[in-house]
Amino acid sequence: MMPTAKGCAKWLVRNFESCSNKTEIIMSRCHVIYAIMRGEPIQ
Repeated sequence: MMPTAKGCAKWLVRNFESCSNKTEIIMSRCHVIYAIMRGEPIQ
């Protein structure tokens, strides 16, 4: 994975940790990280 994508993924994980709905956070996090790894635009 590119260093920029890793940085973005870590930043997103830290921001999602402060939310309350854990299931929604986990799914969002997985989608975002998967999109970053594939180089797709994040929706």
